[in-house]
Amino acid sequence: MWELARNPAYQKRLRNEVTQFTGTPSYEDFRTRLPYLDAVLKEALRLYPGVPYMERVATKADIIPLRSPVILRDGRSVTEIAVQPGQTVLIPIISIQRLDNVWKDADKFLPERWMNNDLPSPDLLCSGWANTLAFSDGPRNCIGFRLAIYQYKVILTQLITKFAFHDTGAAISLKVASSLQPWVVGEPEKGPQLPIRMEVLQ
Repeated sequence: MWELARNPAYQKRLRNEVTQFTGTPSYEDFRTRLPYLDAVLKEALRLYPGVPYMERVATKADIIPLRSPVILRDGRSVTEIAVQPGQTVLIPIISIQRLDNVWKDADKFLPERWMNNDLPSPDLLCSGWANTLAFSDGPRNCIGFRLAIYQYKVILTQLITKFAFHDTGAAISLKVASSLQPWVVGEPEKGPQLPIRMEVLQ
């Protein structure tokens, strides 16, 4: 909602798609017949994954290969990382999904990238839902991700047809905690908040 408030053209396009749909969308309709709604969801969760990072604890010694070499401050090139039993490995989901060398205009909200097939090369992407880690990946991915996607689409569809979202101009900073939290700059005493002005549509 915040990104749609800051991008009225995207908001208008989404509202047009939803309001032009005849009848009440079924689960299958939400899955396949509202492509811009799907693009907005994918872009929102690429930029703002609910869980900004994951932790995993190694149960045995292993080697993690790196896709690209990393040059250390002393000039050494590292192509793999050794992991020992009991070591905690942090997977920085939000950083991975905002890599400048993978996603063009990585920090910008651009739902069109999902419509225009303007996505990075598949070999640079994760294999999770929508080529992101928004719901993790592999055998331990989120068991309820289909329900979460459906709920997101149903709720946003209801809101976008009844309200217009407007930017308040508040400066927002993101705090990485157990979940991703928005904070208004200069108002830490109010805790997490994301002000949006909403106008009832006639």
